[in-house]
Amino acid sequence: MGKKSGKYSAELRAEVVSAYGDGERTYAEIARNFGLVPETVRLWVAAAKKQNPGQTVEARDSVERARVSEMERRIRELESENAFLKKLQPSSRENSGKRALRVYCCGEGCPQCEDDVCGHGCFSFRFL
Repeated sequence: MGKKSGKYSAELRAEVVSAYGDGERTYAEIARNFGLVPETVRLWVAAAKKQNPGQTVEARDSVERARVSEMERRIRELESENAFLKKLQPSSRENSGKRALRVYCCGEGCPQCEDDVCGHGCFSFRFL
């Protein structure tokens, strides 16, 4: 079993790990500031990352990348929908009431549907 170190307080360890933060400073710089050996700082930082894996820079970056990727996907989807809807808009004032979009529940067309809303799921939109 590994030995338990009682030489340094938990507060000092937390302060050293916090000083390391996002890795902007080296282990040697932090060790010099606290009067420690760089290897001790490295071990404490590694232990903190292992205990709190979601709080590392890499984990936060990964979550942020996933969030950005999802937002970009949603933007592409909305742009595609907008392009489709723009094609349906009337090109001039005189035929503004003549455009309609019918959505069928059973695919390409529904021979049973004559109304704007039928009993089995088809419906129409009229653009004014």
